[in-house]
Amino acid sequence: MKEVSFRRWEIVTAFLFNVAAIVVVAILLNNAIDTNQKQARQNKQNIAAIAKLAEDGKQAHDSICTLKGDFKRRVRESNTFLKKHPNGIDGISATDIQRSISGTRRTIKALSKVQCTEES
Repeated sequence: MKEVSFRRWEIVTAFLFNVAAIVVVAILLNNAIDTNQKQARQNKQNIAAIAKLAEDGKQAHDSICTLKGDFKRRVRESNTFLKKHPNGIDGISATDIQRSISGTRRTIKALSKVQCTEES
């Protein structure tokens, strides 16, 4: 009788250990799933932030290209003006215009690394 009773305790104990193991595995799986879901949400946020940075960068690039084109146009127009008015006009000397052209050319040179689709 004692052997049967002891055997029952062995079976009950083994059963309880198996149940405990299943519970532990279920908890670990649940934690892994939660961690995976949190990481997926963070990845989505990171992707959205990168997309925003890319869009901001494109807008900044486009703005710089617009300015660069405008500076080049100003140099061309100022040179054309100087050809027509080699001594300048009242209140604006040829030296002042040439100084302005030189400053604008320095700005264009500073922007030389920016690659624009329409190089004027």
